[in-house]
Amino acid sequence: MDSEEQKLIELIVNLPRNRNPYWTSAAYLQKAIESPKLEPWTRNVLILMIFGYMMYASAFPKL
Repeated sequence: MDSEEQKLIELIVNLPRNRNPYWTSAAYLQKAIESPKLEPWTRNVLILMIFGYMMYASAFPKL
């Protein structure tokens, strides 16, 4: 096993610890918004939630 393969395995193993919780939840919300099954008002509510979440994350960066 070469060093590049080892780095890749370490990256995959450590992935949950490397994740930023703000960005993972934003990614889940983005997937939800792009879903074609949503009603238009639900999509708008999700977008408002994302903006609120971003404002909260920028106001309290070290929580």
